Amino acid sequence: MHRAKKRGPSKTIVFAAETNAVRTGQIQLETDLRHAIENGDLELHYQPIIDLENGNSIAFEALTRWHHPIHGPVSPARFIPMAEESGLILPLGRWAMMEACQQLAAWQKSIKNTQNIYVNVNMSAVQLLEDDISRTVAHCLAQSGIEGRNLRLEITESALVANPEFTARCLHEIKELGPTLALDDFGTGYSSLNYLNSFPIDCIKIDQSFVGQVDRDEQSSKIIRIITMLADTLRMSVVAEGIETSEQHVMMRSLGCRYGQGYLFSRPLPKDDATAHLRKQFK
Repeated sequence: MHRAKKRGPSKTIVFAAETNAVRTGQIQLETDLRHAIENGDLELHYQPIIDLENGNSIAFEALTRWHHPIHGPVSPARFIPMAEESGLILPLGRWAMMEACQQLAAWQKSIKNTQNIYVNVNMSAVQLLEDDISRTVAHCLAQSGIEGRNLRLEITESALVANPEFTARCLHEIKELGPTLALDDFGTGYSSLNYLNSFPIDCIKIDQSFVGQVDRDEQSSKIIRIITMLADTLRMSVVAEGIETSEQHVMMRSLGCRYGQGYLFSRPLPKDDATAHLRKQFK
């Protein structure tokens, strides 16, 4: 019944034992995720965001990882949508933001000259629409002691269109607290110049589907050039996601992209490895 309702009115689904088994497994995994959040069994990994001109890390994107005691690592592509559907994304999102802010505060206290490093935290449409997100941000900043400018929140294009007026108010409230905002996966959703004009966006993150083709597809390179020119006109920074080869690195620089992240530079790192990464840069 739940799946039929999600498909819209006047839809039918034929019950099958296999379907029931899949749903039962999803319910169990959802229960396990709830327990993992409550018991602190999740962890954040941190992927460096690099200045493509000098190779230095300027920030880290905080990414949630879940190692299930039975099933092992569970892909975020599986448990994040589950969390959004069930409402668990609210406590998960609050935990991730607080954990990332506290980790950055620990780095700033223990490693010299890291006051300008910032951390990116992903924010879902569900958090924007159903949580008091500005209060969550204020709480995380106050508890961790970091400055607002050291926190950047990433939001997807689809989240902007769910309730544009309400979302715009929420984002402006967040901006008043000091954090900056990045538009994630740019070019894959509802891209519109009006959205860039209506929302207080500071950074555009070019989706890896374009970056991955930039060195062999002229159309992708043209699109990226247009995005970088647009961002420059609007005084926004640009980050290229998913850089995996030296050729892509060179191409992104030549197309006017200043910052990037991807496996060429580093995979997402557990906090101890991310700490070592920072210590090496700021030794």
